[in-house]
Amino acid sequence: MSATQEIAASLPRLLSTHAEAAPDRIAYVGPSVAGASYLSYAAMARAVRALAGRLGALDLPPGSHIAVQLPNVAEAIVSQLAIIAAGHVCAPLPLLWRHGDAAQALRQIEARALIAWCGTAAAAEASLETALHSPSVRFVAGFGAAVPDGVVDLGDIFGAEANDDALAEADPHAAVFVTFESEADGIAAAAHTQTELLAAALDILEATHLPPAATIHATMMLSSFATIAATLTPWLVCGGSLHLSDPAEAWQSGHAEVTDLAIVPAALLDEPPLAKTHLAIWRAPERHATSVPHPHRTTIDLLSFGEHGFAVLPRLAEGWPAPLRIGTLGSVHLSRNTRGTLLLGGAMVPHADIFGELLGAADTNIPCELEAATGRLSLSGAPIGVITVGGYRFPAAALHDVAGNLEPGSTLAALPDLIAGERLAGVAANVEELREALRKAGINPLVGQAFRERNQA
Repeated sequence: MSATQEIAASLPRLLSTHAEAAPDRIAYVGPSVAGASYLSYAAMARAVRALAGRLGALDLPPGSHIAVQLPNVAEAIVSQLAIIAAGHVCAPLPLLWRHGDAAQALRQIEARALIAWCGTAAAAEASLETALHSPSVRFVAGFGAAVPDGVVDLGDIFGAEANDDALAEADPHAAVFVTFESEADGIAAAAHTQTELLAAALDILEATHLPPAATIHATMMLSSFATIAATLTPWLVCGGSLHLSDPAEAWQSGHAEVTDLAIVPAALLDEPPLAKTHLAIWRAPERHATSVPHPHRTTIDLLSFGEHGFAVLPRLAEGWPAPLRIGTLGSVHLSRNTRGTLLLGGAMVPHADIFGELLGAADTNIPCELEAATGRLSLSGAPIGVITVGGYRFPAAALHDVAGNLEPGSTLAALPDLIAGERLAGVAANVEELREALRKAGINPLVGQAFRERNQA
């Protein structure tokens, strides 16, 4: 059976296939709550089966949505694959989302369980707040040193007994992931099947020419369609070694000459090389066309159009960005509608919503201009009604509400940023008091961090 056929059948079973063929091969390098820096394929597969068994014991209806909110640690990968292996749908949440956003997302999909990060008391408290504001959540589990009462501690998962009976038969056309995006009207959920993930991953594999047993270094959280399709799926296809790290720690590894692919935020392309090939993820794709060349490295640009899909564009000669054009590009089809916004179709684009209702072409709400003579598409801004700050998006109306409720003399504004799209900047008389109020309201910490004391601004 080919890798394509296997992954279409089951992502977790592909992991098991590698574990059977090369049990001692290093599958993972990076941080882990359990303290391990290296994990073999056999160890990863055992942990996935063990956690899938625990999830199966909950007697949740097949296809239940289970949320995961974890940093870049081994347990994040194990949790995502175990949820799928147990016959459920994994719903990864951005790590900085607090209950204001996270609970809205979980209520929308009627999530039955939450696997959370409890590395600190504050993180554990935030997870409990999310669960308390999500009436459908009946089970909360966590990894970390500060797992509180009422939360099931999963810290022993790498030493637990595997349970092969818990593995469910996969339907390649059923959703296995639900990811979330902030749109003008609030949080929107997108359902992704294994077939759609495979189509997206094949675009990346074709552009990067990854060899079997490739070494992949990922620096971005596995909480979006783009990062999951660019990281998890190619790793499982290649059967190589996946290195996870935070962007701040990525350049401390010093293994660029032996790493095949580095997946990095586009904002960090100017940093020294991390690998033979770099896959730069553009969360603000309208900034791509004006990016500077990188002539001394192999760079592939991934233009993320929210949770609907993305375009993969290898750089031109001398490292210049390639133009985006109307038509079919790999497994995505690009067009412009009468509103002047970018439409997506094709094999990677979600064909049904979270309730199974069929969808048509996906409107990204990204304004664009079409050059009729060449078919070139120029993206002219962020999605309508949305403010993009690095890897996060905020409904503009929500930030306006925050600004409108500030104490007299305090301000909050979104300023243009060459790479990130926009950045938040604010001033307040008492920053710590304001940040605490925003935390209690469940607001993303990025908003609080934007404020400075009035006399320091």
